Amino acid sequence: MDQAVPKKTIILSEEDLLSIQRLLAGLSSPDRGHQPPSDIAPEQFVKLARASLALRKRRTGYFHRAMLGEPAYDMLLALYDPQTDETPVTATRLAEIAGVAPSSALRWIEYLVAKQLVDREPHPKHRRASVLTLSDKGREALEGVFRDMLESLRGVTS
Repeated sequence: MDQAVPKKTIILSEEDLLSIQRLLAGLSSPDRGHQPPSDIAPEQFVKLARASLALRKRRTGYFHRAMLGEPAYDMLLALYDPQTDETPVTATRLAEIAGVAPSSALRWIEYLVAKQLVDREPHPKHRRASVLTLSDKGREALEGVFRDMLESLRGVTS
């Protein structure tokens, strides 16, 4: 026996409809997140990555670290910063930069490598270590997040 599904009417504002339209257009675009917008300079992304990581670390002054756990994202932010290119980034160094326990860092690095967000190459001087870098896929994903963050902030500050 079929039960009738109650019908509800949802009233959307013009702003809601425009937001839905932008969301659907973005979701249907095959290259969403792959191209930085022309009005955002690459150095703005670097500044945003640095600021995001610093702010995420400062949150622990207000909340217990257990409430704020996103070690994989913190590691991606750390790898985005070109300052990390000066010295090869190993798992130990990445854990230190991102403020993650070494054992957690190793598990998350495996995940990030498997998801092709981070590349791992043999260390040129240390046979037992690897050098970690942000992959193109990881960079594109972060830049998509940064673009969305900047667009959202523009809406708040305007």
